[in-house]
Amino acid sequence: MDSRPKSPLEDWIPTRPVPWAVGFAALYIALYLVQHLIGAALSVIPGRIDIVFLPAFARVAAVLIAGLAGLAGIVVGSFVVSLMLFQESASTAFWFSCASATGVFLSYWIVRAAVGTKTLAFTLPMLMVLSVLYCAFNAVIHGLTWDLLDIREHVSTTDLALMMIGDLLGV
Repeated sequence: MDSRPKSPLEDWIPTRPVPWAVGFAALYIALYLVQHLIGAALSVIPGRIDIVFLPAFARVAAVLIAGLAGLAGIVVGSFVVSLMLFQESASTAFWFSCASATGVFLSYWIVRAAVGTKTLAFTLPMLMVLSVLYCAFNAVIHGLTWDLLDIREHVSTTDLALMMIGDLLGV
């Protein structure tokens, strides 16, 4: 038996984390490209808010399946999308990728603490609970990020509500 103390994050890191991170980065980029192709039909605020946001599924699935490795994949995928698709500066892409990961991280952490387990099962009820909490966190964090980076002049409560709906329908 291993006598060394266990790290609090050890339960959050799967075996072979790099393939998980790469896989979820690729999934996030692929879903974002599909979103970009069909975006005009779903767009509420072009390039920012869609009524159905498919990459939201990748964010939630990533933490449910691969914990921190999945979250790392979302950060990398979001960074690549911001740089390549939206041609943002590296610093703006960094902050967008942090915003993309923070909401789902907080949601996973809170639900995991509330349930009192080391991991969360990938079941429909758990997916829905995590998704609802994630949608609220994600909208507020993105709204604050856009405001702090002066991406949008004003983010209204309607914009935030539409973002929540888009994320929930995307998941």
